[in-house]
Amino acid sequence: MPTVVSEAFGARGVAIHEVRASGLEYLALATGLLQRARLADAEAGVWEAADLQWWWRTPRRSDAIDQLFWIDDEGPVAGVVLTDWGRAWGCDPIVVPDVSTVPLPTVWASAVEAIDALALDAVEVLARDDDFELMSLLAGAGFVAPGHTPCGDETAKGSRPACGSARSTTRNSTSPSRRLTARPLVTRSCGSTP
Repeated sequence: MPTVVSEAFGARGVAIHEVRASGLEYLALATGLLQRARLADAEAGVWEAADLQWWWRTPRRSDAIDQLFWIDDEGPVAGVVLTDWGRAWGCDPIVVPDVSTVPLPTVWASAVEAIDALALDAVEVLARDDDFELMSLLAGAGFVAPGHTPCGDETAKGSRPACGSARSTTRNSTSPSRRLTARPLVTRSCGSTP
């Protein structure tokens, strides 16, 4: 059974439970979250619930870690999905559009905490070009597109790069051995090289 971490009440007066789950309980919650997100908005997000079911057939280190979800009376409304791809970990902050009272910045902050707690060397985050809120959070955390200068840093010619248009971003963490990466949709296949 998932472990309830905390409870709060959302804007609709519905109790929101923060829970952690691993193994098959995690898979059920992540599947429910993605199904609910797809029902709320057929165009939103990156993944389908079936994607996680397909990935599950390959044992991964991430299967055994506690993953974080926010749940209301009807099921998951937000979550942080971490997946060990071998060469890097995937991090997917997911919020059910127009249903969740858990803001994306809260989910992202929890994702960063989990990444730090696990001391992951390389992390990939997929961000859609039109997901300006997530792109902004990534930029605010120091992520930049691979091969680009971080937003706010001066380039060699003294001009500033355009921010928010890149799909993939990279941030060097405070530890020189760690790299956090958000990759474009097309490079998140297992076996591609970061």
